[in-house]
Amino acid sequence: MPAQERYTYPVIHYRKNMISTTHISQKTLLVTFALVLGVLFVLAAPTPSEAATGSSESSTATSTKGMNKKVNLTCMATAIDTREDAVMTAWKNFSSTTIAALGVRKTALHTAWGMTEMKARTAAVVKAWKEWRSASMKAHKALRGERKAAWDAFKKTAKDTCKMPTPKEESQDVAAKDTIAL
Repeated sequence: MPAQERYTYPVIHYRKNMISTTHISQKTLLVTFALVLGVLFVLAAPTPSEAATGSSESSTATSTKGMNKKVNLTCMATAIDTREDAVMTAWKNFSSTTIAALGVRKTALHTAWGMTEMKARTAAVVKAWKEWRSASMKAHKALRGERKAAWDAFKKTAKDTCKMPTPKEESQDVAAKDTIAL
C-alpha cells in the first residue's frame, strides 16, 4: 500500500535581502484560516445594545468622553460641508496659481533658450527657475494657510455651535495624509 501523500503549500518569508520558503501542511493552513474567520465573525457580531434595538445606526445624542453633551448632527454636517468646500477652493486656487506660474516659467525659458549669447542665456534660465521656485513656494504657503483656516473654522464651529469636540477621525492630521508631499 503506497504511503499517504502529504499536501504542503509554500510560504515565502522576506528577511533582509533574503527570500526563503517553508512549507506548511494543509491541516495547519485550515486551522489558521478557521481561527482568522472566527475572529472576524466575533468582530462583526452586533453589540448587546445593537442586538436589543435591532439597529446598528447611531442615535442623534452621543456622549463624548467626560462630556455628556448632545450633538446636533445637522450642525456637524453643515460644518463639514463648509470645511470641505473651503478645502476644495484652496486646492482650486493652488492649482490655478501653479498653472499660471508654470506658464510664466515656460515663456521665460523659451525666451531664454532663444538667446544667442551664453551669459545672457544662463542668467535668464537661472532667473526663470528662481522665479518659478518663488511662485511655487508662495502657492504652497497659501494652500497651507487656506487649509488651516478652513480646519480652524470647522473646529470652532464644531465646539461652539455644534457642542462637540472634533472627533479623532476628523482631524487635520488625518486629512493631511491624503495630500501630496509639498
